[in-house]
Amino acid sequence: AARVDGAGAWQRFWRITLPLVKPVLLVAVLFRLLDALRMFDLPFVLIGADKESVQTLSMLAYDEATNLRYGSAAAFSTVLFLYVAVVAFAFVKLLGADVLGDVREKRPVKASRRKAAGRKAVQRKGGGS
Repeated sequence: AARVDGAGAWQRFWRITLPLVKPVLLVAVLFRLLDALRMFDLPFVLIGADKESVQTLSMLAYDEATNLRYGSAAAFSTVLFLYVAVVAFAFVKLLGADVLGDVREKRPVKASRRKAAGRKAVQRKGGGS
């Protein structure tokens, strides 16, 4: 329809394709970002455990826990959790990533709610008890 109306390729992409793909793209980028923040296995396996130049926060918590310093390991893990939570919250709120999708819209109405709504409608009309 946009082509028939005279829109060019860039206009179709920026005004039709990108807005339709944006929610899915934002959720995919959010999940990849969270995976990158929590990354442990790749640097640990490829580089080794004793290299500080590529040490992630997860590796630092692991190193502290294996050296029996559980307090600092728990603190590093808590900081990592808070960092991931803040990044996810900011991503969802600022960029509008719809993580839940249509789950909120498709909830079935419970029978008790339907009955209560029906009673209220009858009472407003002046009938019933």
